[in-house]
Amino acid sequence: MNTYKPIKYQASIDYPSLDEVRAYTELYRVSFMVRDNPDKGWHKFTHSDTVEVLTIGGINNYYLVYTYPPAGLTIAHLEDLLPLESWRGFILEYQPVPEIYRLDTYTPRDGDTAFKRRKTELGY
Repeated sequence: MNTYKPIKYQASIDYPSLDEVRAYTELYRVSFMVRDNPDKGWHKFTHSDTVEVLTIGGINNYYLVYTYPPAGLTIAHLEDLLPLESWRGFILEYQPVPEIYRLDTYTPRDGDTAFKRRKTELGY
């Protein structure tokens, strides 16, 4: 049983690395993906007691990955909210030959708007 606690004020969030996200995506693809309807499949992994990883899809070999604190964040001042990164999103493309996951879109690099636009372009 997981007992989630909000991340304390000004604590850093232990987001997974790109290699860890690729590993979660591969585990999802091999073990949990709904093959006959990939846009309906998802699986949630616990990365740490402060971060969960939600892997979705597989439409045309594209996977959406959301990483976020499951219990939220504690803030003391409204101005602390502006620079806060409350989640990270990845869109990975699985390429069977050679067997790799290519990073298509990444929120810290491309922004939330680009992530949402690309997600829509892919049919999610």
